[in-house]
Amino acid sequence: SPAKAGDFVYVGQRDGQILALDADTGELRWSFQATAAMYGSFTIVDGALYAGSTDHNVYALDASTGELRWKYETGNWLVAAPSVVDGIVVIGGQDAEMYMLDASNGTLRNQVGTGAGVDSAPTLIGDVAYLTARGGRVIAYDYRQKDFPFQKGVWSIWFQLWIWRGAPEPPNPPGLKWAVNMGRSEIVLSESASDGERLFVSSLSGKLRALDLETGERLWRKEGLGKLRTSPIISGDAVIQVS
Repeated sequence: SPAKAGDFVYVGQRDGQILALDADTGELRWSFQATAAMYGSFTIVDGALYAGSTDHNVYALDASTGELRWKYETGNWLVAAPSVVDGIVVIGGQDAEMYMLDASNGTLRNQVGTGAGVDSAPTLIGDVAYLTARGGRVIAYDYRQKDFPFQKGVWSIWFQLWIWRGAPEPPNPPGLKWAVNMGRSEIVLSESASDGERLFVSSLSGKLRALDLETGERLWRKEGLGKLRTSPIISGDAVIQVS
């Protein structure tokens, strides 16, 4: 979808171009050429446009001129819009990783596995990023958590030892609040939504779930809604879901 900020409308194309159009006239103000398709929308914060591309890069551009501020290469396609808050860019990729980058220079702050490819933007509430992934996974992670040396390796070894009963049950990796697996057949393509107490997640199989925001516990589930590809919308005390 197009994104609008100030006097500009921003559009991504399958040839890798980002176009900035005058919102009143449609006149081209600037363009930027990435090397592969833009499938996700853009996020504009504090004069910068942030985008993910199927060329594996996260881009930060000057929103007024299109000048490249920085780019960061990930491990696979990026098909969702990034979320940006408090100087941190959060985006999930098809390499089953979530990246947290410094918004000012693109430095990697942290990177965590999601267990499956990510097609949607994270929902940021307070200090927590709620991310949905293919394979029915929903992850709540403190996006401020920084990486420390050998973090992923130590946790992976501990997890393997626990499986083989050589160690006590491992604690959650630093920053992980909770993770829910709704089943491998539950493909989630859309962003979650929240009313501040519950997280609403829809899946392609036609199920809409309400999860407790603090624990991930399922509060209710509605089935038989048809194929759900779009995010739920919260309006007052109602949840609106098109199918």
